[in-house]
Amino acid sequence: MSKIAGQSFNSSEELFSEIKKTLQVCNLCIRSKKDHPYHFILEIGTNEDEKVGRLKVHYNKFFRCTSVNIIDPIAATYYKLLTELLPIKKASVIQSDFFMDYLQNNYHFTVSIIHDSATFKCYELHLNNKKVWVKISKGTEAVCQYLMGDTDLFDEVQYIYEEGISSGATF
Repeated sequence: MSKIAGQSFNSSEELFSEIKKTLQVCNLCIRSKKDHPYHFILEIGTNEDEKVGRLKVHYNKFFRCTSVNIIDPIAATYYKLLTELLPIKKASVIQSDFFMDYLQNNYHFTVSIIHDSATFKCYELHLNNKKVWVKISKGTEAVCQYLMGDTDLFDEVQYIYEEGISSGATF
């Protein structure tokens, strides 16, 4: 559960202020904000002027943050941090690919694609009440990286991935 999700505020400005303070503790800053009814769009950056990405923050009539959508792809280091701080919404589109089908059919994982870009894909994997998020790099040097969750389950997924790559499979 994120740090912001369960809290109610008196106004959207109070919610924004709390998000801003939470990000500042992690050396992130809000570079710009666009207000809309029941949501605002934030451009996030580092204190060193590096762009991190844009987020769409939804809130309800009680000024409680209900969900956050990622508008621009976010680097893995910031992605993990932001998912701990904010209620990041996963992709709602039903997606499938070879690696996902391979894990579901051969190892009985429950798999969701949570991010897809030109350079990498992120998956949420569940097995036996354990959960892990992994990032699979695309291209010539395919790598399976740990993002968050159960490290033992990650070791198993990484072994399956490396075994598949060594046998010539292209995920």
